[in-house]
Amino acid sequence: MGLFSIKKELKFQQFAEMHPTILIIDDEDDLRKVIEEMFSILGCKTYSAENGKDGLDIYKQHKYFDLIILDMQMPIMNGRTAFKEIRKINPEQKILIISGYTKLEDLNDLIKSGAKGFVEKPFSIYTMIEKVKSIIFEGDPALKIHHQHKI
Repeated sequence: MGLFSIKKELKFQQFAEMHPTILIIDDEDDLRKVIEEMFSILGCKTYSAENGKDGLDIYKQHKYFDLIILDMQMPIMNGRTAFKEIRKINPEQKILIISGYTKLEDLNDLIKSGAKGFVEKPFSIYTMIEKVKSIIFEGDPALKIHHQHKI
């Protein structure tokens, strides 16, 4: 096993040992369940909601998540409104935007307002895991080394 593989395995181990909490807010039931199951298997504590209003209610109950994965196009309360409401409560909350229909100017607005990134639907499981790890371990020197060798 090479050094790169060992670092990659250690990162998954660290991910599992940390037990990060993730809130998934998406109206697509199947996708939401797949994301939730995927991160549960990796050792995360997951919560989910099918719209921005329910997601905001869960957020208000818990006050902190290591990451929120937030869809933009949802009924009742869209992702843009949920993003703004969550950031009013905690301006430092890490939020990852996912969507297949987001306008570029809306996306740029959210990134400027503090969103940690964007993953376009449809996405691979690997892409989602890597993006979430990079956000949760943001500033971790081991992760920076991992990404430098990946390029």
